[in-house]
Amino acid sequence: MSVAKFVAANGREAMRKVREAMGPDAVVLSNRTIDGGVEIVAMRDTDLSAASSSAQVYVAPEPVVAAPEPAAIGDLRGELQSMRAMLERQLAGLAPAPVNGVVASGDPLRESLFAWMVGAGFSAQLSRTLLARLPVGYDRPAAMTWIRAELASKVPVLDNEDALFDQGGVLALIGPTGVGKTTTTAKLAARYVLRHGPERLALLTTDSFRIGAHEQLRIYGDILGVPVHAVKDAATCASRWRR
Repeated sequence: MSVAKFVAANGREAMRKVREAMGPDAVVLSNRTIDGGVEIVAMRDTDLSAASSSAQVYVAPEPVVAAPEPAAIGDLRGELQSMRAMLERQLAGLAPAPVNGVVASGDPLRESLFAWMVGAGFSAQLSRTLLARLPVGYDRPAAMTWIRAELASKVPVLDNEDALFDQGGVLALIGPTGVGKTTTTAKLAARYVLRHGPERLALLTTDSFRIGAHEQLRIYGDILGVPVHAVKDAATCASRWRR
């Protein structure tokens, strides 16, 4: 195999020497600047073809991966879950309040119940208030049953829905997007229309965030024969109500 080095004052002159010595199909292997000029290392095309035909195919060695230990993976997974729960509470600016002089973060049961309630959508303040009153000695199932009972006791429920529609007034449905406020509004409106007719009923919506929310309520209003208004603030609401 013929490999030669060519040195000249510039690249053009060095390439001229390459072509003169090895022909127009010579293969340049390297090209670098040196003191006083340019250096090119080249070889004939025929020599390269011969070398390629006899070269062995390179096979990359298989990477050696150490087999994981199940115990180590379990410990790591547990640590990651604990870190995730802690970060979620810190990012939300939440931390359980002391209970009977003991910080709840040192109580595994109250700490897990706090994370459960916050994850379910309850506010940090409500979660802290309930956990501060949690009786001592409860296990997790008993504590969850107690929390559900306490929450249910705080939600007023009418024994007879006729009282709701007979007394009249303003009913406001408040909650996050997607929980069914619009559908519930339509159901309440339909029951009122069945009892008292559509003349003294109007539907107002402040939902300007969800796409199509106003149009959905307007369709319900058209079916029931009641007006539907979109309001954006208290002043607009008062104006619509006076009408």
